[in-house]
Amino acid sequence: MKRIVTVVLALALLFAFGSCGKEKGVIQAIENRGVVRVGVKTDVPGFGFYNADTQGYEGMEIDLARAVAKALLGSEQAVEFVGVTPQTRGPMLQNGELDLVIATFTITEERLKTFRFTAPYYQDEIGLLTRRDSGIVDLSGLNGKTVGVGQSSTAQSTLLAEAESIGVSISMLEFASYPELKAALMAGKIDACAVDKSILYGYLDDQTVILEEGFNPQDYGIATAMENTQLAAALNDLLSAMEQDGRMAELMARWGLD
Repeated sequence: MKRIVTVVLALALLFAFGSCGKEKGVIQAIENRGVVRVGVKTDVPGFGFYNADTQGYEGMEIDLARAVAKALLGSEQAVEFVGVTPQTRGPMLQNGELDLVIATFTITEERLKTFRFTAPYYQDEIGLLTRRDSGIVDLSGLNGKTVGVGQSSTAQSTLLAEAESIGVSISMLEFASYPELKAALMAGKIDACAVDKSILYGYLDDQTVILEEGFNPQDYGIATAMENTQLAAALNDLLSAMEQDGRMAELMARWGLD
């Protein structure tokens, strides 16, 4: 049955790629290159993580990128993983260094003006990670304290708005990576980390706790350059097929995200 779905999808992709102009150039470049270049996270266990021990990438989004490569080029190995951060993924997509981004990229109204996103493949919310001995149990406990966020993250504006709504004053510090955030928390430089809960779970240990509160439910989507309408449509077809035949559920279960 999966073989039939794959063949049908491949035919649909070929039809979708029969467009002209700049769009055809993008698709042709992928075919000529023989690999699809995908921006992925390197420091988010369960989603996109570079394992130094195995010298390979792993996670749900990594497996999703391999499924994209198989649909586009017939092989799960026909993918070039490029590590990105919240600061680099957008510019690298816009300047043509990447064909698409699968990197816990939240769909927002502002980003939809610049990038073309697929339908969501995962929903999350912003959470707070604190030290277990901090005594902090909710957002109100952070009054007068410092919260760390990732650079270019939507968490900062969300948390500031939530804090203001309940009369809480917090200071914010930005960090370039999630490991740096965790290190700052454990060193006492910040009192909490505000990041998507799915990311926080990768840094949870017996000394830390994720607070029950969550803020601003948000969706992750695969991002392409705005002009790549046919590529985005083909990716949507793939996501739909994976939902219908159970492959997406398998991915979520494999990485403990179901």
